[in-house]
Amino acid sequence: MAATATDKLKKLSRRWVGQIGAGGVADGSTQTIPLSSVTNLATDTAVVATIDRVDANGVPTPSLEETVIGVVSGSNLTNCIREAEGTAQAHNAGAVVEILVTAKGWNDLVDWGLVEHNQDGTHKETALDSMITGTEAQGDIIYHNGTVWTRLPKGTDGQILTQASNVPTWANNNAGASVIDEDNSGGSSTSSSTFANITGADVSVTTTSQPNILLIATIQAFANPGAVSGSVDYEIVWHDGSSTIGPTVGMTMNPSNVRKTLTISHVVTGVTAGAHSYTVQHRSVNNTLSCTAEVVNLVAVAIS
Repeated sequence: MAATATDKLKKLSRRWVGQIGAGGVADGSTQTIPLSSVTNLATDTAVVATIDRVDANGVPTPSLEETVIGVVSGSNLTNCIREAEGTAQAHNAGAVVEILVTAKGWNDLVDWGLVEHNQDGTHKETALDSMITGTEAQGDIIYHNGTVWTRLPKGTDGQILTQASNVPTWANNNAGASVIDEDNSGGSSTSSSTFANITGADVSVTTTSQPNILLIATIQAFANPGAVSGSVDYEIVWHDGSSTIGPTVGMTMNPSNVRKTLTISHVVTGVTAGAHSYTVQHRSVNNTLSCTAEVVNLVAVAIS
C-alpha cells in the first residue's frame, strides 16, 4: 500500500536532522516542502517532520515551530498536512528539520489501535459485529463470501462443515463409518439347492439420506450326519428382499467336518431414504445332505 499523509502508522528515523532545501517554504499553505537531504527517511509510510524547533545554533524558536506530515518523493515532502502541531507559516531555506517523537505521531498510533481494540489489547466485540448482520448465537461461524464478512448460523448436533463453490455449509455426517444395525443370533438348516433365509440372520436399516451400506455376515456351518452320505457344496449370499445381491461364498462340507466359518460382505450403493432389510440365505448346491448354519455376527455399517 502506497504511503499517504493520512497514514496512522508512521515510521521514525533515528536521530535524523536535516534542513529545508533551496527556495524554502513560501507560506503556510504550501504542500510541497523541499529538503536538503532525504537519506534514511521512510518512503513506505508518511513522515512526521518538525521544522524550526531550534535554529542552526540549537536555540529554541517556539514562534517558528511547525510540525508537518508528508510523503517523501524525490527530495521533497509532498502532499503535506500543515500545522499538525504549531503554526503553519513560511520557513527559510536552511531551517532545521527534525524527525521527533511528537504528540501528533504518538496520538495517531493510539487512535489507530483503539479503532478495534480495548485498552487491554483485546478486540472490541463491536468491531466483529460491524462485519456481519443478523443476531449472533453460540456456535455461529464468520466467513468471507468474496465481498464482505458474513455469518454462517450454527448447524445441528452431529452435522459437519462442508464447502461447495467456495461457500461453507452444514451437512449431515455421512462420512466415515457408523454401525446402524447388528445381530449375533439365529440359525437354521437346509437341504435345498434353492437359496432360503437363515432364520434370524437379518439386519434392518432406516436412512434419512442416501449412504452406502456395508453388509458383513459371519456364519458357522456344518453338514448334519444322516442317511445321505458324501459331500455337499454349501453356499451363502445376501438377499435384499427382492433378489440376491453381491457375491456368493461357499465351501465343500461332509458330515465328518467340524464347524466351518464363512464370512461374506457386500456394499449396497445409493440406498434410498427409508427402511430396508437384508437377510443372509443359504443352500446345499449338489446334494440333499442337510446343512445347518448358525449366526456368529451380522452388521450393517453406513459408509461414505
